[in-house]
Amino acid sequence: MLGYSADSIHLNAYNDGKPVTHRAADTYNQIVWDAEAKVYRMFTRTDFTR
Repeated sequence: MLGYSADSIHLNAYNDGKPVTHRAADTYNQIVWDAEAKVYRMFTRTDFTR
């Protein structure tokens, strides 16, 4: 689940608590702030499926 909190105590879920990516692979996910675009970016590596 991916969520956010304005006060670091009460969590609000994104996407109704459903996963925001497909099945995770073998590494860590990173969420970073893109100051130029003023958005958060998520970097992850997932399994390739056809």
